[in-house]
Amino acid sequence: MLNILRTAIKGRYTFMKDRKIYNRLAKKNMLTMIPVLFIDLCFIIYHLFTFLVFKNRLYHLWEARILDAAVILFIIIYVLFFLLSDKETRYTTIVPRILITGFICMQLFYGVFYTFLLFPRGDYFSSFYSSLVWTLLVFTISPVFSGALSIMSFFWISHFIDQYFFHYSKVSLAVFLVTTWIVSSIHFYFMYFYIKKDFESQKQKEMLSRISRTDALTNLQNRYALKLAMNSYIGKEITVIIGDIDNFKVYNDTYGHDIGDLVVKEYGRILVGIFGEERCYRFGGDELLIVTEQSEEEITASKEHYFKCVKQFRVPGVDDIPTGSLGAVRGIVSSEDDFRAMLKQADMNLYHVKNTNKGSYFASYYNVE
Repeated sequence: MLNILRTAIKGRYTFMKDRKIYNRLAKKNMLTMIPVLFIDLCFIIYHLFTFLVFKNRLYHLWEARILDAAVILFIIIYVLFFLLSDKETRYTTIVPRILITGFICMQLFYGVFYTFLLFPRGDYFSSFYSSLVWTLLVFTISPVFSGALSIMSFFWISHFIDQYFFHYSKVSLAVFLVTTWIVSSIHFYFMYFYIKKDFESQKQKEMLSRISRTDALTNLQNRYALKLAMNSYIGKEITVIIGDIDNFKVYNDTYGHDIGDLVVKEYGRILVGIFGEERCYRFGGDELLIVTEQSEEEITASKEHYFKCVKQFRVPGVDDIPTGSLGAVRGIVSSEDDFRAMLKQADMNLYHVKNTNKGSYFASYYNVE
């Protein structure tokens, strides 16, 4: 049990430290509160009906009236919050967390109070509902929190046991609270490991997916990533730019592959800095690809910035820095075949630059054959 408690406490801090896990837990807790609110409404309606019909003296307790009013007020606030907030803020902002914490604190006292207030009087329906609501909420919070509230509930309800001479003893109350706390702690223990395992599995899948879409040398997106993104360009006017490093084979053979790899990485870094990571790909060897929706004016400014950065680039111990050539094509993509044709045309424009004026830029509009 101590290991469970220790792990649960550690899990609580893990949730609070990792915002993604904490948000997932907050969402789970708030979804749990939806049936709890429905149960509360049923109980209050039944409670008020009983009060009006039977005029039981216990229903005149001012503590009971305050608890009823608090629950109704919370339900109104909760519903308004969901109606007025957007989906992005329903589970991730501080407001839902305050709602969760406040509702759990209020409801735990509420559930225990009515369970031990009404059961000795024979009101089994209300006792069952209030106990069920109490139990549902205890299962959503850490053992430390639920334990502290259980202890506070014990001392508070003990006051009413002494005052109204209920048939239930303090021992029965203690057994009820401790038993529920133990079961909810075990539940929280398994919930923590389930969420953690699921989250780690998701992170691992995302990491493997990213690795499969990323070039190991330059950290740019690779051909597989381009294949996945191809469909997203359909119906858009884009510019496809293919660039490579002039005389790279000679440069690579002269200074070695380590220097050659460094140059490719730096050229990729320059393109990412200008066009953005999501638009840049390593097409193969020293060929780099950019797919952008920028306007023609923006592309003109971007390619001038690129050539300026290339001129300023230096490799320690190497005086000869190769230039880079760019070939581009602009057009509207109607299908994946159009996109592949634009790649081919941009590649042809690149070779036109390399054969006529290396270190420059040549662009054309997409010709549908």
